[in-house]
Amino acid sequence: MLYGHWEATVDYKWRLRIPSELSKKFLKFVLIRKNESGFLEITELNQGVEKKDLPDCYELKKGARVLIPRHLRKSISFLFGKKVFLIGKGKSIEIKPRR
Repeated sequence: MLYGHWEATVDYKWRLRIPSELSKKFLKFVLIRKNESGFLEITELNQGVEKKDLPDCYELKKGARVLIPRHLRKSISFLFGKKVFLIGKGKSIEIKPRR
């Protein structure tokens, strides 16, 4: 389970580095989507799910980085720029803006 909050920054190529404390708890593939509140949310995928069936499924890259999809970059998660908070919400991480 993921609980707590962490500061993070999205780099100029729109890659989000997930802190090692969190990435160790994730499987190899994650789903990035906009939740009902309008914020981005990262959820790990179960091993039985086929990656090709989900368009917003991404493999955790070396250094636990995920690419923010182009169609999600205007999310309110980036309201103040690319500095964000990662909020652990049980089985997912919500991305919230920080000043």
